[in-house]
Amino acid sequence: MSLYLPFSFGCGAIAFYVLNSLPAFSTGSQDSLLYRSWSTALEIFVVSAPLLWIIALLAREPLSLVFLKVHAALYNAFLVVTIASNSSGNSSPGEAFAGFIIGFLFIILVGDAAIAIMNCPHCDDKIQNEPQRPEFVYVGVTLALLCGGYAGVLAWSSMLPPRIISGAETVAQDRPYCIDVDGRPARAARDLTGLSMRAPNVDGWTFNFHALLVSVAGSDRDYLNWSCRRGRFELVSPSARVNLHLDENTR
Repeated sequence: MSLYLPFSFGCGAIAFYVLNSLPAFSTGSQDSLLYRSWSTALEIFVVSAPLLWIIALLAREPLSLVFLKVHAALYNAFLVVTIASNSSGNSSPGEAFAGFIIGFLFIILVGDAAIAIMNCPHCDDKIQNEPQRPEFVYVGVTLALLCGGYAGVLAWSSMLPPRIISGAETVAQDRPYCIDVDGRPARAARDLTGLSMRAPNVDGWTFNFHALLVSVAGSDRDYLNWSCRRGRFELVSPSARVNLHLDENTR
């Protein structure tokens, strides 16, 4: 178990840091630091796979098999996060090839598994007399990464409610306000966690906000959306206010 703890803690720390620092990562154009880092990681995983296959086939050593399984575990966790966080768009040219791209990425994982299976008998023969050997490397590292990453997401998610409430009070000042989450009023802090505030995505279109702040001043209303990218409430544009019928729906 202690073998997998560094993977779990490391993945959890990275997930928390990235989400907690999302406003800093998201500044500028869409080609942000976060996007470039994610693309670079994908390239490293894909390019390093054939190299590890060749080493494993030529060396046929237990250590090369361990490296191959660790690569498969890291890559598997990477794919799970990529697919889970992906949302279909309505203007990206790459959407038409999304199925092909995902299929190709899974071929790399299948290649890792195939080479590992081919090498298992040879490596087992070489380590018969060794008292210790790492068992279940692929399964253990994969679970450690996914569980650690989810723990990091939960930690970030639980820290959002105080920030959102503070931001709402700053914007509203002394005026009455309410916060809607997916079309319903937020009645407790648990309604304002990162995992609770998820605007539905339908074929790349979202018709609700993560959290909609409605501030009332007499007969006037101000509408602001909580932006996860900016880490603050942003004023809803007049066109969105009209197209989403906010004045009609909040009366």
